[in-house]
Amino acid sequence: MSGYAVFLNYRYLNFCVKAEPVSLLSVNIVINDEERNIEDVASVDLPNTNHILLYPYENSFMFPICKGINQVHPEFKIERKRGNDAGLQTEGGSNEGEEDERQVIVCTMPEMNKDRHDAGLDFVDAAFHEAKGKIEFTHKSYSVKIADALKGEKAEEIDEATNELDDIHKQIMEMCEGYRNNKAKEIEEAYQYYLQEQEKKMKTEQETHTAHNQEAGHSMQIPKSSIFS
Repeated sequence: MSGYAVFLNYRYLNFCVKAEPVSLLSVNIVINDEERNIEDVASVDLPNTNHILLYPYENSFMFPICKGINQVHPEFKIERKRGNDAGLQTEGGSNEGEEDERQVIVCTMPEMNKDRHDAGLDFVDAAFHEAKGKIEFTHKSYSVKIADALKGEKAEEIDEATNELDDIHKQIMEMCEGYRNNKAKEIEEAYQYYLQEQEKKMKTEQETHTAHNQEAGHSMQIPKSSIFS
């Protein structure tokens, strides 16, 4: 039953709100008709919570890596750059003032707008109930197996085994609920941050527009002296 909880958390991590290296585990890179994992073809770096950087071991790996990531995470913004052009401070990068000529793949996490927020919460709920259904089914199956295996045994022994199974079931369900609540909270917090940033952007644009109109108004004023001269 615990395997369903682990897989649920894995699915949640793959719905990226923040940059998660584990989200690349399911990416297969095909090079010369051979499937490889990310760690076989590139080093991975996290400069911040919004970006994943990949440094291919060979320049010829650039396109296969981008293709593989896009197939699993089409929501990522994927860019091919050189080290200095990425504009992100990374571990193991060049010293300040030095040129970093390494090829780098920059994966930017998608913004948490309303559509992604709503889709994310729907996914979180659906994935939880899918895992819950499988856990409940497995719990009932084990209960039947325990009853069959302990036929003829004392009632106390049957109760002890059943209670132990129920405790495991309860712990796993609490784990799943924790994963669900944490992911929903992460999505909601990202959405609120998005709304705040949009509000700031709108306010800045309005202030710029107002200032522009005021400047235009001043430039159109005709001095009185020029009218009566």
